[in-house]
Amino acid sequence: MRTTRLAAAIAGVIAMIGAFVTGPASASPLASTPQGEVDTVSCGGPSTCLAWGVRNGALETLVWSGGRWTAPTTNQGGGALSCLGKTWCMSVGDATKPERARSGIWNGKTWRFVFPAAIAGQTTLLGGVSCTTRTTCVAVGAKENKKTLVDTTYTVLWNGTSWKLVPSPNIGKNASLSAVSCWTANGCLAVGHNNNIGFAEVWNGSNWTLDRPPAALTLPEDESCGAPSDCWVTGIGNGFIPYAAHWNGTGWTLHRFGSNIFELDGVTCRASNDCWAVGENANRNGNPASEHWNGTSWTVVPMPAPKNADTETILIGVSCMSDSACVAVGRVTVNFDTPRATEHQFAEAWNGARWRITPLP
Repeated sequence: MRTTRLAAAIAGVIAMIGAFVTGPASASPLASTPQGEVDTVSCGGPSTCLAWGVRNGALETLVWSGGRWTAPTTNQGGGALSCLGKTWCMSVGDATKPERARSGIWNGKTWRFVFPAAIAGQTTLLGGVSCTTRTTCVAVGAKENKKTLVDTTYTVLWNGTSWKLVPSPNIGKNASLSAVSCWTANGCLAVGHNNNIGFAEVWNGSNWTLDRPPAALTLPEDESCGAPSDCWVTGIGNGFIPYAAHWNGTGWTLHRFGSNIFELDGVTCRASNDCWAVGENANRNGNPASEHWNGTSWTVVPMPAPKNADTETILIGVSCMSDSACVAVGRVTVNFDTPRATEHQFAEAWNGARWRITPLP
């Protein structure tokens, strides 16, 4: 799971975001929605997913269950997510006070927070997490020297009770890790960047080793492994071109998407032949975009989009419960070409045949 790209909610309230045009099938109308965005999502069971984002300037937890979203009264969660069931999810991020990484454990109703040990003279942030059991998680991010303001990679391991710091290699200065995906406790791939240089690190259960994705992939955004040593990384390349890079355990293969894709921020894989990537189309209004990997090629799958002429919609995260049940989350910006622009939460659901817009509470 990957780092969050939290966007602060913009002031002002819109009572209604008009009707919606038809996508590949009849699009559900989206009534008034909260300002903010839904930033990340993880599905841990056959019918349940956990998401978090920002609602009217405050962090919010959202639960997808039974085909609809609900917002629990406990809304202090926030960060990258890895769920193993309806009643257990791990979240990682950071806290403003103290200035260090924070993790949270969701039990289906509330969050319990655990702080990794502080590092003297460093501000720490965790941006990605992947759990294979409730007692085995890997989290990645960055630590910043408070004096020099130089970033270096930061990785910790969860043993069911606490986090343990593990050394990780760096590439140049200002290196940070943004996402990680594990297929076993002894097998993980993490990705990050140093300015405009993308890099990867492989975990073997004892230590991290540096790996290099194709040079064209300068800014990895997200990654997911559908099988051992079978991972897809999405992100931006030279010239702000969207790419996906596949890692097979020994080498990389680069895939460039068509001109209809502006960016792909989220990716999830359930198997070697079942992956989804989501983001934004390159058309004038910036409609939501999705691509599906069937084991051989990526294919565009149309998504319904807002009818409003002056909107921009982007999907940031995606997760699947089965091959016929996925959810994608992000935001829609209304009046995005004007000073009156406001951002609103947005989500869609896949039923095995088509995507549909899902109302948010």
